[in-house]
Amino acid sequence: MNILDHVHSKALSYPGGIAALAVRMGIPYSTLKSKLNPNCATHHLYVQEYERLIAILDTDDFARFHAAERDGVFVKSHKLDAVSDMELLDLFLERESRYGKFAARVRTSLEDGGIDKREYDDLMRLFDEVSETREQIKARIKSIHDQTMERESRLKAIK
Repeated sequence: MNILDHVHSKALSYPGGIAALAVRMGIPYSTLKSKLNPNCATHHLYVQEYERLIAILDTDDFARFHAAERDGVFVKSHKLDAVSDMELLDLFLERESRYGKFAARVRTSLEDGGIDKREYDDLMRLFDEVSETREQIKARIKSIHDQTMERESRLKAIK
């Protein structure tokens, strides 16, 4: 699937479809419909319109699409304000649990000597869950580090 097909598909799945998107974007329906039609050569979606569309649709699917196009993986990270040591430990345990589920699923998938489409999709979903948890651990470690540096900076300022 190319980006034009992907954008068109996502726009069609929006509640109210392209007509509702056109209203939200302030673009005439017929114009937006033509811009989103992958078979229309006369109208093109501007980058600013694409960004607005992504914001309105509020989905990470576009980031996943672009990452996959570059042979990469999209992993969502979360901004963290406060992190306890126990929360960090819980994330390590969650990652191990998810990795265990992934490994078990690989084993059952390979029992017949191959991996079919359904098994592949399931394996990729499980692997992405492991990757997301790993990135959350990374973000939490950074948050703890940043808090430590800030605390040390305040202590130095007091002395």
